[in-house]
Amino acid sequence: MIEIHLEPHASALPPIQEHQAVEFVCASGANPRRLLVDGMPLEPFLRPGEAAWRWRYNPGAAVGLHTALLERDDGPQRWQLRCEPRKLDIERYHALLADLQRTAQALAYELGGSAAEAAHMRRAGDEPPGRLESYYAIFEGQFPAFERAVRRIAQRPREQLTHSEGRTPFSQASSVGAAALVRLAQGDFDEAPPGIADDIQAALRPGGGLLPRAIAEQRALPSYDTYEHRLLQHVLGLLLRHARITADLAAREAARASFGARARAVRIGQIGQGCVSAQRTLAELRALPFLAEVAALPAFRGATPLLQRDAGYREVYRMWQALRQQPTLELDSTLFSIPIAELPYLYESWCALQVASAIVLLGGDVLSQNLITVARPGEEGQVLRTVAVPSDTPLLIARRGDLELRLRYQPRYRPAQRGPAQELHSLDRHTRVPDLALELRRDGQTPQVLIFDAKYRLDEDGRGVPQDALSDAYAYLGAIGVAGQRATVGALLLYPGTHDERYPSGVGALALLPDRTDTLGDVLRSYLE
Repeated sequence: MIEIHLEPHASALPPIQEHQAVEFVCASGANPRRLLVDGMPLEPFLRPGEAAWRWRYNPGAAVGLHTALLERDDGPQRWQLRCEPRKLDIERYHALLADLQRTAQALAYELGGSAAEAAHMRRAGDEPPGRLESYYAIFEGQFPAFERAVRRIAQRPREQLTHSEGRTPFSQASSVGAAALVRLAQGDFDEAPPGIADDIQAALRPGGGLLPRAIAEQRALPSYDTYEHRLLQHVLGLLLRHARITADLAAREAARASFGARARAVRIGQIGQGCVSAQRTLAELRALPFLAEVAALPAFRGATPLLQRDAGYREVYRMWQALRQQPTLELDSTLFSIPIAELPYLYESWCALQVASAIVLLGGDVLSQNLITVARPGEEGQVLRTVAVPSDTPLLIARRGDLELRLRYQPRYRPAQRGPAQELHSLDRHTRVPDLALELRRDGQTPQVLIFDAKYRLDEDGRGVPQDALSDAYAYLGAIGVAGQRATVGALLLYPGTHDERYPSGVGALALLPDRTDTLGDVLRSYLE
């Protein structure tokens, strides 16, 4: 327990930690009436032999800013009270957030690539590179050759003839085509002097009169607005965004890097500086004169002969292929910016992605998915992908042999309506909403469900799952079924502990943290096989 003295002239109070007991102390000479924290009055007391009022307070898990208000005879006094998370939770927060991004990146490769549906789920193996690791392949590997190729193209860019229509003074026209004759009456006219185009005057107006001041004439002009240059400009835009995202992620990783990982912190700093340098180079390349008149790329039409034969343009095509193999995640997604005060929600979202990733690693075919979605067109028309955990539609539907798996986030199993119910529902009068439900369906058979419930809590010893959390698991085990019969094959709690608990009833607890995820795949396989 710590003491905090309420000084009249202080604007803020010393920070406290969650679940930390506090005693506020105020001298009786200040004539205090009441002390309220966030509008809730505290109970005052006096200690024998002291002339100071005291109030006890415990913030619990309410991390963040609080307001302490002391009512006195001469007017109220307010202070800001900051409640900080415990150091362990700060470390877990950064670890969960970093692993959430790594898992999302892996799922983007698996589910958000060239085909979101009808994709084949891979089995366990090498993980795809993360965003920082992709820096090596793009900016330290291919980018120098790409830059040299673009500067070489700028020296002698390929051009094509474009046909346009302009108006030429009548006296300077080399020919008068059919299109010009049709629109001869359009525009201004001048009085024709004698001896000018006498033959035409006699044919058009024998009595003399007016001639057009200018006529329409087709022109052929060289232009740099080619398909290859549109692709080049598009690739430059993609690279610029890639550099910005990588630099932003490097800044976040550098802020989290501990002094114990000095070498990694230095390398992250080098990556960030390299991305800033790449952005300057890309800005120079985008300002090259021959790209000024190049329009946006409406669609990719494949590799033209020029992209295949010419060494410089071939390097542009290689870079385009490299960028297509790396799905770009929207790092402003709400999942990547959860505040530390909502650590239980962060853990719940991380668990959802871990279960989805474990299902993908088991192998099978993806029928549909809603984890990786197309967010919106980004800079230069790039399509961005974002990671989400919607509750109104299955996160993932996959098939392994004759078994269909549907992973749902916070599904609502309501009480059955009158008549036979062949879908999963609550067996009592309460609606059941577990965090995650893996529904197992086979043709002609009653559906079953495996429940996962994320609990960011520990028991009093700080090692196992709390007893009331196990009670929730037992409730899910017996309260979800089909046609009045239980259909739950298991109810597993996911919690940040140190050991697993499995009971014959089907209830259990899996310790799940970023450095402890291997067990999840084995447990899934045991239920499915």
